[in-house]
Amino acid sequence: MADAAGDDGERDTLAPLPDAASGANAAASSSGIAADASAGAPSQAPGAGQPHSKPERKQSTVVGMQDHGPPRMTSSEGNSGNSTSGNDPSLGGIGGGAPGMSHKERIAANRRIIAEDPEWNLAPIERLSDLCVKMIVANFEKKPILKGIPEKYRDRVIASVSIDIPLTIAAPLIPDESYWQRRSKVRFKLANVQEHGGSWKRLFFELYLRDRIETFVPKKEGGEKQLAELAAELRLGAPFVECIHLRQLKPSQTSVEPTDGDGGKDPTAGGMPVMSLKEVIAKSSDVHPDHVDLSLVLDQLVYLRELSIYYGVKDCGINFSWTYFGMTLNDSLKLSSSLGKCMLRRLTIQASAIDDDRCRLLCHALLSNTHLTFLDLSHNKIADSGARGIAKVIATPTVLLSDLRLSNNKIGQAGVQSIGKALSLNSNLRHLDLRLNHLGDPGGHTICAALTRNKHLQDVDLSGNGLGSKTVSALCALLRKNGAALVGLDLSCNKLGNYGHTVAMEAAAAAAAAATGVASSAAAPAAGVSPQREANLFGANHGNIDGDLAGKMIFEAISQNKYVTKLDLRMSDLSPEYLVAIQGIINENGMI
Repeated sequence: MADAAGDDGERDTLAPLPDAASGANAAASSSGIAADASAGAPSQAPGAGQPHSKPERKQSTVVGMQDHGPPRMTSSEGNSGNSTSGNDPSLGGIGGGAPGMSHKERIAANRRIIAEDPEWNLAPIERLSDLCVKMIVANFEKKPILKGIPEKYRDRVIASVSIDIPLTIAAPLIPDESYWQRRSKVRFKLANVQEHGGSWKRLFFELYLRDRIETFVPKKEGGEKQLAELAAELRLGAPFVECIHLRQLKPSQTSVEPTDGDGGKDPTAGGMPVMSLKEVIAKSSDVHPDHVDLSLVLDQLVYLRELSIYYGVKDCGINFSWTYFGMTLNDSLKLSSSLGKCMLRRLTIQASAIDDDRCRLLCHALLSNTHLTFLDLSHNKIADSGARGIAKVIATPTVLLSDLRLSNNKIGQAGVQSIGKALSLNSNLRHLDLRLNHLGDPGGHTICAALTRNKHLQDVDLSGNGLGSKTVSALCALLRKNGAALVGLDLSCNKLGNYGHTVAMEAAAAAAAAATGVASSAAAPAAGVSPQREANLFGANHGNIDGDLAGKMIFEAISQNKYVTKLDLRMSDLSPEYLVAIQGIINENGMI
């Protein structure tokens, strides 16, 4: 505008003088403009679009730039004869500005913006890159984009993306641990990432799918859509899941409503249905409902390596029923259908009421499994028939099972005899746990004799099996012939000796001697007896050859063994002296 005003001023200066008529008209027009100005109308700068018809015009001087807006001129200054030209280059033109300013600088100096909004932000406009990041984050769910974004902006996008976006978008697209750490800490507050290989993404999907399976309630009819949704989620998380520990499995829905004996409701119970005694007994023997089909889990989770299952319900409260607990035949059939071809390496099914029939179904599938190395079927109801099925698995050369745990079952002498025969053919098994079964003394003798033919087992647990003196003889033979493989034996909580009986007889003899006046020193307690009275400790005075003779036999046998570093004989009815001596030899073996 200042330049335009200057140009108009130059045109006015160079214009030819008008004639008399036109001069009169111009004078009238000029006087009209002056009158308007004196009345308070704003004066216009020269060259602002109004033509000037006076032959000569005195130009006004610039009195200075105001704080906001272009400079203004007064009428008195416009009439002053000593004023400088409005387009003087030294003053930067009509718009004002310091001398020496360029055209663009004068324009910038004249521009002033005063915001009408009191909350107007005078901060600089955001960078285009920041605006792009915000836009990508805001529309990430509709248009998820990460490919092609520079790394520094990509990290900013992932750090700002909501943790509530669907897993179908986040799972295949976001590999960054920072995002999955945020999402895992919100959903699983007590989770330990070290238990999941140090990966937050693996932690999230293993715990998320565990919860989905645990809360899944199968329907007897019309559950195809429900299973399809579960299968889709399993496929989505399959690349990231290696281990799942199922703490419960809910049974299928039932519609059993208890009534009284007449099929009605008890009025004394407020109209609530009650059950008769016959119905209570019948209900306790009802067929157990099936659970979620775990073959679906094994088929979809192709990278699953460890699976722990408990066929039961936690926190059932007053709705407790025995039908909620235990694996059914259908459950075992479904699991067996995928167990033979899966890539599992560790399988645990505890406290799930697995009997012989269910165990044999599982074992039949395991015969074709060439990946499983750990099997735990503890706290079930497996007896001799189921043990024979397990023995077939052990004897199969293609089975790579190295750790077998069958504690707290009902395996007896016949079952352990089958397992013993299989051990003579097995070269892969390293750990065998048979504690808290029903082996008995004959079964203990059988398994110890079988162990002498196996050169690969490293650790055997036979605690709490009712072993006795027959087992001691086979154990001593095992310790003498044992090679470098077997290093651990647990025989605790078995009555191997008869030291307690000997002490009781000596105490009775001492009491009888005191009553008859015989010197009590002849019947001192065995715990303080010196080694010179060793013959009495083994029952020589009482005619009992099973007394502490067991301790002496084990002591002599372990003295010839240099490889066993763990031999647990607690609560085995052996004398404290021999227990200390045996433990000393074990400690020496551990130092070799």
